[in-house]
Amino acid sequence: MPIDSKNISSKNPCYIIAEAGSNHDGSLEQAKRLIDAAAVAGVDAVKFQLFKAEALVIQDDEDFDLIKSIEFNRDWNSELSIYCRDKNVHYLATPFDFEAVDLLCDISSPALKVASGDITHFPLLEKMAKTKKTIILSTGKSNMEDVESAVEFLNSKKSGPLAILHCVASYPSQVEELNLRVLSSIKKRFKVPVGLSDHTMSTTIPAFAVCLGASIIEKHFTLNRNLPGPDHSYALEPDELTQMVKNIRIAEASLGDGVKKLSETEAQRPLTGRRGIYSLKPIKKGEVITGESVTFVRPQIGISSSMFDKIEGAKASRDIPVNTAFEESDIETGV
Repeated sequence: MPIDSKNISSKNPCYIIAEAGSNHDGSLEQAKRLIDAAAVAGVDAVKFQLFKAEALVIQDDEDFDLIKSIEFNRDWNSELSIYCRDKNVHYLATPFDFEAVDLLCDISSPALKVASGDITHFPLLEKMAKTKKTIILSTGKSNMEDVESAVEFLNSKKSGPLAILHCVASYPSQVEELNLRVLSSIKKRFKVPVGLSDHTMSTTIPAFAVCLGASIIEKHFTLNRNLPGPDHSYALEPDELTQMVKNIRIAEASLGDGVKKLSETEAQRPLTGRRGIYSLKPIKKGEVITGESVTFVRPQIGISSSMFDKIEGAKASRDIPVNTAFEESDIETGV
């Protein structure tokens, strides 16, 4: 699955999204500082949220004023996209309405993110599907039937490439709630790249998710958890975001290719930890080899101790001094 020049799969480095969300607090300069911090941390993308209060909730809702206060200024869209490009990170956003989808298409955003709450908003999904862009679908507060319905709908509209993010929509999420094995279930069911939209305060949980097959990690971050605004308190600060990225890359480096073989370091001295067969006492030519005449110690120089049953009862082909490692040539019958 492509996101711009990056190919998202379990065989490639995990695609890490730093979710700035509404943590710009209405300031373009703060939005840029968030991008700066994310770029230093080593993420692949910075994501904002494009919503308008009037198009998201009814005006007498108790959250209307709060949502209105943290709206993303859509005039920033192009400028921040260019700013991200200059910082060598992708600019992404979650569109919450039709106009936002169009704005993201206007700046050639490499992917569109579906918020968990919009997994059943089929009119918006259809709008996204028509763009043929890569879609990243979050699944918080959803069961498998909800995910199946959304995927079937997107497929029916011949949407672009799809990735599905497991998500627990509680802020912050508790580790015991995560159920990371769902990643395997989603991947097996839909045969698409999977990932985790993680709302815990942990910098290691994303690395665990990568070990379970996550190809995308999304994580909220902030410049300072003490800033005003609803999303700062459960977000990682810059040093924590940096540590999270390091943990993910360490996890990836440790995974390997799944083939059981000697590591490069092990191959340099492959037999030093294994036991060979050594003479416990001087053995005369023609003497029968028994358990009383040998010992099994490190290092294995000649015959492995695993082969003792093949030489027990055989005769020595020469005089063998004490503490000598047995070679095949020392046995009359061979090994």
